[in-house]
Amino acid sequence: MWKRRMKKIDEMYYTERKSMAQVGKHYGVSRERIRQVMEKFGRQRRSGSVDFSEDLKQEIRKRRSEGEKVKDIANAYNVCQPTIYRVFSRKK
Repeated sequence: MWKRRMKKIDEMYYTERKSMAQVGKHYGVSRERIRQVMEKFGRQRRSGSVDFSEDLKQEIRKRRSEGEKVKDIANAYNVCQPTIYRVFSRKK
């Protein structure tokens, strides 16, 4: 079953930069299950580093300061919530 889905999983995870949780939600399974399937088929996890420009970081901070939920911001940029939290913790 998963072998047929790997092309779409690869596309979602590597090309569209969706999180494992977002891929899992698409298939109705957990993030952990997606991690296991990717491991089974020899896929590597992304480095996790998304390099936002300073302008984009300011935009993200502004959206958050205006009360937008981190979850919604993360979905807007196709990244996971911890990536958005890192923008806040590295504020200059």
